[in-house]
Amino acid sequence: DASTGIVAEHLTTTGSIRVEQVLCKRSGDALAGEMFNGFVSTGLNATTIFANCLAFDFNPPTADGTGFVQDTPKTYMYNCGCHNSDTGFSTATTDGWAKNCWAQNCTDGFAGTWNAGSTNNASDIASDAPGGSPQTGNITHVDEAGDDFHLAAADTIALNNGADLSADAN
Repeated sequence: DASTGIVAEHLTTTGSIRVEQVLCKRSGDALAGEMFNGFVSTGLNATTIFANCLAFDFNPPTADGTGFVQDTPKTYMYNCGCHNSDTGFSTATTDGWAKNCWAQNCTDGFAGTWNAGSTNNASDIASDAPGGSPQTGNITHVDEAGDDFHLAAADTIALNNGADLSADAN
């Protein structure tokens, strides 16, 4: 069994699904063996884009939780964050791209083998963030305890360390 916030499921092999500016927070408890996921892309080989999204608290005490899951289609994760989850970002194939993403207070920030085009990601776990120009350290948020995950002006890990995505084809 699984409980998921947003599922982008492709039923055809063409087209794309774009999810932007969405926040997912786990609520409730899970039974042993259940999965809690924030954002999931699955289905046939089309394209999914998660942009400017945040997943947090996907760490149920008796189950597994993942903020972002790339299952089968080509999936791009742009400027996304995951906080306080078992796994921050997970990819099942090398068709998962993470750009300007961060994972903090996760058991595993970035799981799987990410596409080589991934870049400028950050994790508080050493050697965890995939792609070029990875950052390691604790990101400073405006009010982490109050669930305000905007980057604080004093942050030196993620703030102003992202790649310019304005020319990105996706």
